[in-house]
Amino acid sequence: MRDPYDAGVDWWAFGIILCLMATGQLPFDDLSGMNYLAYLVTSTKPRYAKGLSRDARRLLNELLEKDPEKRLGTTGDIRSHPFFRSIKWAELESLKVPSPFKPEGFSPEELKATYTGPLPFLENPKSEVPPDDPMVLQEFSYVNSSW
Repeated sequence: MRDPYDAGVDWWAFGIILCLMATGQLPFDDLSGMNYLAYLVTSTKPRYAKGLSRDARRLLNELLEKDPEKRLGTTGDIRSHPFFRSIKWAELESLKVPSPFKPEGFSPEELKATYTGPLPFLENPKSEVPPDDPMVLQEFSYVNSSW
């Protein structure tokens, strides 16, 4: 039986996304094939592009910790990490912090989404497995009752 899924997996995924945003590269080599991916994730150290700050490197290492019990996010408040020391969390959460990026050249009206139809990628694909089959989502620790 597989290990249960918990929030540690989400924090690890956040580390992958953060690394990609910060460097434009994934922290592991070529990710082709599920067996190879599993090997990379469990047996290799992440590699980062040059130029990352010490705090950014430390943050990524702590988010990509192999042991979910030791991974940042499951072991403490990620907000207290030195990488985030300049963030005033209370002001940010109360929407009192101005956006650090404001796109130029577009009016607010031009930036509004105009397409109001259904998004094709959100439509339910036809599946050969009946949706009420209890085996469909058995490995998940939480399933929304409306699914």
